[in-house]
Amino acid sequence: MPDMHDLSGPIRVLVVDDHAILRDGLRSLLDRQQGIVVVGEASSGEEALAQTSALAPDIVLMDLAMPGMDGLEATRRLRQSHPGVKVLILTQHDDREYIAPALHAGAAGYVLKRSGGREVVNAIRQVFEQGAYVEPDVAQHLVQAIPSDVALASHATASLTDREMQ
Repeated sequence: MPDMHDLSGPIRVLVVDDHAILRDGLRSLLDRQQGIVVVGEASSGEEALAQTSALAPDIVLMDLAMPGMDGLEATRRLRQSHPGVKVLILTQHDDREYIAPALHAGAAGYVLKRSGGREVVNAIRQVFEQGAYVEPDVAQHLVQAIPSDVALASHATASLTDREMQ
């Protein structure tokens, strides 16, 4: 396991997306921020794993939809091989079928591509300083899903006997 990064230095970010124009835009945005430095870019999940090993970023800003190894599998593998590195998902997908698997794979945060630059920078800082971030729109989707999950769970247990409940 690599040494934890010095919290007093800049936040080291690896940008992972299969679209070069998006990587360029993110680099431009992040390079203008005090206390954040883009240490590298990757265009696939495989490249993200290799770049993480070579560059030791604090945060990997990861797209989900990429050819080859997608961001979900890359996140899972990255968290296994580099547990000290935080993965922040940056994606267009705002529905539960993407959010929950990303968080289960070990993502520390989830932010949408339609967000403004300020939101992305805030997400990076919050994941670095506090360990987690979920964009408000995404959090709303998760919260709205909880009552149906609870109802399903209570319905499933309603037919159990007292002994089975124990």
